Amino acid sequence: MSSEAGVHGPEARLDSLMAEHLPGLRGFLRRRVPEFVLERESTEDIAQSVCREVLEHLQDGRLSLRGEREFKQWLYEAALWKLRSRKRYLRAQRRDPRREVRPGRASLDVAPHPVISETPSRLLASKERREAVHQAIESLGGRDTEVLRFAVLEERPHAEIAQLLGVSPAHSRVLLSRALARLARRLDGV
Repeated sequence: MSSEAGVHGPEARLDSLMAEHLPGLRGFLRRRVPEFVLERESTEDIAQSVCREVLEHLQDGRLSLRGEREFKQWLYEAALWKLRSRKRYLRAQRRDPRREVRPGRASLDVAPHPVISETPSRLLASKERREAVHQAIESLGGRDTEVLRFAVLEERPHAEIAQLLGVSPAHSRVLLSRALARLARRLDGV
């Protein structure tokens, strides 16, 4: 299997699988990440962490790339493990007795600071980046724009995308993979 950039083999297959499943992984995490975790980190950060771990496990041999179904199952299980770990860690932090202030007693420790997950500059940068992505998607035109709008912006499942485009679900995945590759090349200059 090869990508349009001319890369062959397992790396191209892995890139394609990552690109194909990342939107679904983001949606999966958005539906499951509790608010107290979102106070500390974004679903995008968690998704990137899961993808990084998948790549590390593939490189060191703890995971082998056998097929799409196994890859997707492992990716989502890794996301659930990551969420469980983050929830346990953050709940333990909340119970830390040094952070508690008891009535009638002054705390000797520094009071916990409120977590500011988004600064104005980060919000502006992320808003500008989202606008750049939307513009890049629209500039691709044709089926690329359609499939990206359905999959990335609207987060529709492949079966629905395939039906809307009048193709098979497997072909809609191929179209999405190609469109994501073109979008990535377009965004490299942004």
